[in-house]
Amino acid sequence: MKGWQSDASAKCTDPRNPYYGTRPAPAVVSEQLDALLESYITEKEKILLERSQHASEECYQHDGKEAYVQYREEAYFAFLVLMATVERDIWRLMYWPRHPQEAHNN
Repeated sequence: MKGWQSDASAKCTDPRNPYYGTRPAPAVVSEQLDALLESYITEKEKILLERSQHASEECYQHDGKEAYVQYREEAYFAFLVLMATVERDIWRLMYWPRHPQEAHNN
């Protein structure tokens, strides 16, 4: 196995297939790899959101203190970037299953 390809699989010879010229792993293995990857990403996103929440609470507790102004700006900017990334990820997860014909055209 190399990523989502397997040397034990037959080579795809249909030029219209998005896997043309590769040896895709069987669907069961591919789905298991996808599930493991999604589980890993979900775990890391949860940790990141917990850390962002902690940083936000720190900013709120020390709102009036001048020493926390830069920290607060950095924390809010990081939170904004994180939310934009999560929103884009959710959009993709919702879009591609509804438009499978477009998934392999790029």
